[in-house]
Amino acid sequence: MSSGHPQIFAIDLGTSKFCVARLAESHDAAGGFSIESLAVPARGTKRGMVVDFAAALECLSALIDEAEGRWNCDITNGVAGIAGSHLRSHVAKGSVTIAPQDVVSAATTARLEEQMQSAFAQSSAAAQRDLLDCIAVSYQIDQRDPVDDPHGFSGSVLSADFLMIDSDKAYLRDVVRLVNAAGVKVTRLVSEPLASAYVCAGEDFRDLGCCVVDIGGGTSDGLVFANGNPALAFSVPMAGFAMTSDLSVALNLPVREAERIKTIYGLSAAQMDQIMAEDIHGNQKAIPGQVVASILEARCRELTVHIARNLVPFKGRLGGGILLTGGGSQLFGVAELMASSMRIPVRAVNPKWQKSTGVNGRQEKLAPKFATALGLLVLGVLPGNGTKVGLSTNEASPGISLSGGLMSKLRAWLREMS
Repeated sequence: MSSGHPQIFAIDLGTSKFCVARLAESHDAAGGFSIESLAVPARGTKRGMVVDFAAALECLSALIDEAEGRWNCDITNGVAGIAGSHLRSHVAKGSVTIAPQDVVSAATTARLEEQMQSAFAQSSAAAQRDLLDCIAVSYQIDQRDPVDDPHGFSGSVLSADFLMIDSDKAYLRDVVRLVNAAGVKVTRLVSEPLASAYVCAGEDFRDLGCCVVDIGGGTSDGLVFANGNPALAFSVPMAGFAMTSDLSVALNLPVREAERIKTIYGLSAAQMDQIMAEDIHGNQKAIPGQVVASILEARCRELTVHIARNLVPFKGRLGGGILLTGGGSQLFGVAELMASSMRIPVRAVNPKWQKSTGVNGRQEKLAPKFATALGLLVLGVLPGNGTKVGLSTNEASPGISLSGGLMSKLRAWLREMS
């Protein structure tokens, strides 16, 4: 099978769903790109990590087959996302000399990045950890003030701060083996907190400082922007499924019924006198709405505490507040609860991107649960780690803009990777 035009694919192995997404060049009058996604209930994963290889492989293989049939194409390679509490991040500094009479070039910054990657590979952590992302967050030439883009400047020494995101080595190997076994070659691995953040936080929010939290099924993945740059990635092993499980256990309800109640009512259940639910025997029973709300609120407050702990070093620096995305962000009342607890602005956002070239290009908005998949597509096509991605400035709906040079780069990489 062949779709007849360049395309790339991304695979998100979540706790609640497996998702495959496609970014393809459009042949319509507007030009640009189209994005499609397909998801199925996940099997063999827990808290963002694979725990049953055989079950996960069967589920992923079926998803790939369905996507190939629906899109009339062969999915032979793709970008894979990495999530889970094993993710860690830290800021590291590196420097390289600038040859006399030379200016900083792309080769200079590439040499600095390669040096950082080599230093990590030679560290004691490398025995158990692999580097996922190496992102330059600021540059400095000699003793001058930091700059975002050092290219074209002269000097003696170029130094930079890098956000390093690393992962459990054995787990990465298992993810690659799983995706490969499903017939898809992994071309790149990207940390999911980074992927979600880059399609949900616009330039204004990043410059003010913000934290993007993707509340999924098993984990809540966060990325902090400070002074316009990524500063911290974290993952909390608690998300939407924990809320569903709490309702199921406390109220003696099947998981599917607990999920239905959570999705429909959320924290607004407190406004209901009674909520009708079907128990495991198929009998209807009335549950006080306040009871449902109190169960969900307890877990939401616990999640808020975990998120807040990661944000302590950034107190007073998050003027853009917290941007919630992912399926769990759609829980009624969760943004308001977090805002009142942490006393900073909290809002739910949708991932957005510019579909076509030109100033008047139409913006496409995806459901929050597909934020990770969209981010994997966008970051996955760009060469190397730490590539600066141009973000749109849209105060009402922060999101990524695929225009100008980035659009050309995407078009070239689509053709090369297809």
